[in-house]
Amino acid sequence: MNMHKFTIITVNYNNAHGLRLTIESVVKQCYRNFEYIVIDGGSTDGSVDVIKDYQNEIDYWVSEQDEGIYNAMNKGILLSHGEYLNFMNSGDTFFSDTVLENVARQTNEAQIIWGNTCYQFKNKRYTEFNENSPVTMLALEAWGSINHQATFIRRDLFSTELYDESFKIFADYDFFLKKMVYENCSVKRIEDIIVSYNTDGISANASTREMRMQERKRAQRKYFPERVVQDYFYLRPFSMHPDFLNLMHSIAEKKYLFPIVFYVNRLLLKSYLLVKNFIALR
Repeated sequence: MNMHKFTIITVNYNNAHGLRLTIESVVKQCYRNFEYIVIDGGSTDGSVDVIKDYQNEIDYWVSEQDEGIYNAMNKGILLSHGEYLNFMNSGDTFFSDTVLENVARQTNEAQIIWGNTCYQFKNKRYTEFNENSPVTMLALEAWGSINHQATFIRRDLFSTELYDESFKIFADYDFFLKKMVYENCSVKRIEDIIVSYNTDGISANASTREMRMQERKRAQRKYFPERVVQDYFYLRPFSMHPDFLNLMHSIAEKKYLFPIVFYVNRLLLKSYLLVKNFIALR
């Protein structure tokens, strides 16, 4: 079997409309050296009918109960044959029909290729461009982790271990923290916008935020001594302080203010990183 350049993996559960948008953005790609895998978690909302509409464009699909999003993503990894993997889950879409074509020209053997994200707020779009600062634990926190939809990951990075399914919502942060920071794998940033990221339906409830913070800390403690983690906590940007985040999330619950809140937070983070880099260069 000839190796495909890319494997695109879509995970879905009861999101038929979003799934159709995602599949269409994949099958319309001009670059064709890729395989496409869809893992559905046993949906009952018509998602399987959507998959069947495109089954001639999909290399493999399954609809069965799973143990959550990362269990489904791991299923896709084990079935993949591509050199690079991209996880474009239902509801998110490739930004244009030429994304794979543009990325294929820029792989250059990097272990992780990381592009830009366009955030979709109802009928408005806001593009977030990568910072030029090094990938460190502090920078990873300031960026709010990395959207896996905007990355292409060499399949051999999963050869010894998959996503840690003990994490319910932050296994991708755990993966990027280990590979990018702890193991110092090669990362290539590209200017292309990879994904239109749909923010509709994102939960901002207190219990989810608490789980996110706890899983982030647990991931950090897997790879770094407790004293390093504690120092990191005190060095983290003001805009990542739990009290500040709680305030921002409370305001963001008013949907019309969400874009404003998003960019105020990102502006604070960018300002912090600029000052940090300036001090480091002196």
